[in-house]
Amino acid sequence: MLSYTQKRNIPTIIALPIRKLKSNSSFLQKTADLTKKYNAYDYGSYAKNISDTSENWVYRDTILMIRQNLETAGNNAITGNYQKNKQFLTAQGCYLWAENMLPLILQVIKERNIQ
Repeated sequence: MLSYTQKRNIPTIIALPIRKLKSNSSFLQKTADLTKKYNAYDYGSYAKNISDTSENWVYRDTILMIRQNLETAGNNAITGNYQKNKQFLTAQGCYLWAENMLPLILQVIKERNIQ
């Protein structure tokens, strides 16, 4: 994907799919290498600056309970073959993510002289 965007001169921001990053992570070094190689921008973790509250995050188990009746969701929580405690951004969390990313987007627009 990065090669594709670079060939077409499409500015690219990389937001990492890992919620909590360790500063000495080899993943961070690989990301830094890729952003340099493909002239991309590194946002960091998609969860950066989004507080760990129920207004911003919802557990997968909660989503299942909303989508299914309580009895079925309870069975899936026990026997389901998905990663437990996986969290997703709520609408409020997505709003914060967009708000947090805006300064980098404006920087890219300015640096790339996008109209």
